[in-house]
Amino acid sequence: MADSKKTKPPDKTGKKLVGNEATRFKKGASGNPTGRPKGARSKLTTKFFEDFHEAWTEHGKPALREAVERDPIAFVNAAARLMPKEIDVDTEKAGRFVGFQFVVSEGKE
Repeated sequence: MADSKKTKPPDKTGKKLVGNEATRFKKGASGNPTGRPKGARSKLTTKFFEDFHEAWTEHGKPALREAVERDPIAFVNAAARLMPKEIDVDTEKAGRFVGFQFVVSEGKE
């Protein structure tokens, strides 16, 4: 019969670090001190937008109309992704606008 005690599998992660050794990098030091090469991501982004602009120039509004007809849900999702994630609202100006709107609506009665 099998041994009733279960044994733990060997730890294969290497030496365990304790205390101050436990941090991977020294305080204030980066794991990649040289960082991403300048322009590495922006080249791809720039090329993508150039290609996108070319397609828009060629197809433009008719492509949007076709997208709405073929898959309106995908069209709305794409439009939603283009919207800003955060909206910065100046509450002071918004309050003045609401007050103005109230005054104007009162005059319509």
